[in-house]
Amino acid sequence: MTRTLKSMALDLGVDAVGVASAQRFETMAEQLRPVFDDELVLDATDTGQRWIDASAKVAERRRRFCVPEDHLAGAASVLVLGLRIPKESVARTVREPAEAIGPYAFATYQSRRQLRLIGLTLIKALQGWGVRCAATYDLCNTGSLAANPRGPQPNAFANRFAAVAAGLGTITRGGFVNHPEHGANMRYLALVLDAELTEDPLADLTALRSRCDAGCTNCVSSCTVDAFRESVDLELDGTTLSFNPVEQKRCDWALRYGLIPEEGVKFTGSKSNAPIPETITAEALAEGMTKRDTILKIRPCVAEMCMMACPYTRPQ
Repeated sequence: MTRTLKSMALDLGVDAVGVASAQRFETMAEQLRPVFDDELVLDATDTGQRWIDASAKVAERRRRFCVPEDHLAGAASVLVLGLRIPKESVARTVREPAEAIGPYAFATYQSRRQLRLIGLTLIKALQGWGVRCAATYDLCNTGSLAANPRGPQPNAFANRFAAVAAGLGTITRGGFVNHPEHGANMRYLALVLDAELTEDPLADLTALRSRCDAGCTNCVSSCTVDAFRESVDLELDGTTLSFNPVEQKRCDWALRYGLIPEEGVKFTGSKSNAPIPETITAEALAEGMTKRDTILKIRPCVAEMCMMACPYTRPQ
């Protein structure tokens, strides 16, 4: 079944496919739950009138690191699909002469849409074989969303640990995935199955982050809101990977809610601009959301500027 599923996925247009056992996620969970569990996340919902004003209500929730069993009872394996974002949409993002952000925003949306359609086709086949399955854009629940004209899209941190577990890349210093062929320009969908599949070996975890380990800090220093926290370690098969997780409230201020011009919104002509406070509360975020451009708030375009600064994303 493993070979058949992989062949089907490749025929449907994915650029990479890998398999991880549910147990491999348990190994990661033991180490990463202290990093991510109970982190405060703020969810803002727009309440303003279109074209007239900008306002929002904000709810609080606590993050929980998830494993395959959280998505499907009896989970045994995870099939991870990877699809690249077009190289040129990334290469020209916010660079002269065009300084365009829109093509990247569209590529982000379209990659997720294609993965969703491919995943649906595979799910139908699996169900026909009597296999129960569930699809998720962020299996471990450590990513977030990015503002987009077509609705918020899973950001580059979504499904990062699923991709690593399935042998599709390594974790960089900035906490996103470096794929051997397509660098950091891959997006991932995970299918959790109750069937046993042949697990893939991990990628060359050390070689794929040699620039990180040589001292590159471009990602951390390029964050528009200083969201990166202190480095933490993840050990997989005897290899220790150090990366810097983000403070989600700070990252979301720029990327999910488009409140920082330099994260991309200014390149569309948007006047959205809410300087980030030292302490982010639900009340502070609600106030910040009133600073959005009342017209262009419906089509926010952003990019993960930390990732854009990474040499694994594009030449610097």
